[in-house]
Amino acid sequence: MTRNVNILKELNELKSSLPAQVPENPYTVPSGYFETLAEQVMLKIKASEAKTASDELQMVSPLLSGIAKKSPYTVPAGYFEGLEEKLMDGIRKSADYQTRDEELREISPLLSGLKKEIPFSIPEGYFKSLSVKTIRSEQEEKSHAKVISITARKWLRYAAAAVVIGFVAFAGLKLLNKNSSGPENAEARIEKKLDKDFKKERITTDEVENFLDLTESLVATETRKTPNLTNQINTQNLLKDISDNEIVTFLDQLPEETELEMFE
Repeated sequence: MTRNVNILKELNELKSSLPAQVPENPYTVPSGYFETLAEQVMLKIKASEAKTASDELQMVSPLLSGIAKKSPYTVPAGYFEGLEEKLMDGIRKSADYQTRDEELREISPLLSGLKKEIPFSIPEGYFKSLSVKTIRSEQEEKSHAKVISITARKWLRYAAAAVVIGFVAFAGLKLLNKNSSGPENAEARIEKKLDKDFKKERITTDEVENFLDLTESLVATETRKTPNLTNQINTQNLLKDISDNEIVTFLDQLPEETELEMFE
């Protein structure tokens, strides 16, 4: 202790910022603590080895073990018998008491007017035979294997193939019709057109003869104008420079029978 005092004096003389208080022990124990420590430790050890809770409580706290194990609250005998009826009698005697129907009528007249009946009903003995039907249906489902039909898929494939074939055939017919309208079939078309016009009397034999006479006179005129050319030019050579399509167009432009009658 003298050494500590000397150190404090030296610090004060040096005007040090270190605390000048005498250090004290921050921990304390009550008086007589160590006198009963051994006894308390032995009691804790014996309590941990106790076989019953009462023995352990007796060792740890004799005061608590001496308190009687009885509930401090008691009710008279037969208190809970008829308690509900007594409570309802007290409620009915109150001034603002209402029955269930009266309260519902006051809160919602619409709901109070509804019938208190279940809207659904089942035939008598329904649940007695329900388990038997359920077991029977489960057995039938297990006995029959699931059948997966492939007819629908085949039908879709056939339909798709038919669409493709129809499209190819339509395109082929279009191409054939386009190729058949070339100049190599023009003569057949002219003959067909003339035959049709003759049958419908759109043109007459006299008109055809006049057309041929006109072409022959044109040939004769051209022959006289060009004496160096051969005299054997015929109607076919004269029409050589005229395309077949132009002839067909010319025949289409001939007037109908009604128009000829108007000019006559």
